[in-house]
Amino acid sequence: MKTIVMPYALYGYPTKMESLSLIRRFIHSGATRIEIGFPFSDPVADGETLQKANQLALKNHPTIQELLVDISSIKRDHPQVKLTLMTYLNPILAGGIDKTVGSLSTHFSSIVIPDLPLEAYESYLSIFKEHSLPVVPLITPDTSESRIKEYCEQADDFIYLVTVNGITGTTTGTKKDLQPVLKKIRTHYQGPIIAGFGIKSKKDIANLSGTVDGIIIASEILRLQANGDFKEIEALVSPLRK
Repeated sequence: MKTIVMPYALYGYPTKMESLSLIRRFIHSGATRIEIGFPFSDPVADGETLQKANQLALKNHPTIQELLVDISSIKRDHPQVKLTLMTYLNPILAGGIDKTVGSLSTHFSSIVIPDLPLEAYESYLSIFKEHSLPVVPLITPDTSESRIKEYCEQADDFIYLVTVNGITGTTTGTKKDLQPVLKKIRTHYQGPIIAGFGIKSKKDIANLSGTVDGIIIASEILRLQANGDFKEIEALVSPLRK
């Protein structure tokens, strides 16, 4: 099994132009899937690094429409790269959910909305389906099998497997044996499973390689970006493309 690395960039952090530059660096390093965060003031799953980055990005007053305009040139130059948006429900509702989802679907293959529970998602399901923008479910090692089955039935791009009980970018979360939850997911879903949360080193990547289809690296990339360690970012993104 070839495991891809799916790097994360936060739109507007530290500036809009620099976040776009980072996305292009990912692509030049071989990334074929990229997660792009749209900043939000009240995240529920983000650790300290992501929270601080969100606050700084919000000072640049990003808008969904600006993001779409800026991303359009990247999609034009690299149409083969799949982009997943990670944001929260409020920014989507603020612009009118039908209009916003329709606009996002022009450039994004899927969307992660951590504060959208399955029950609420079902009330918006027809809108996301109409615009062919799948919502990526987040499954943890402690998610019940019945819930996993429900998420798998809705999954249409990939499943986001949360590898720790905790928040992103910390070392305090409890790492779990992923095999039991992977077995449960595979019972109901044969598409890609991409793991995230708490992945920050080549050793973490190597440990998960072959176990899941992809690995998301977010907080560690933001930390390296803040330090200007772009060679380190390339080293994290590129090893598994060979």
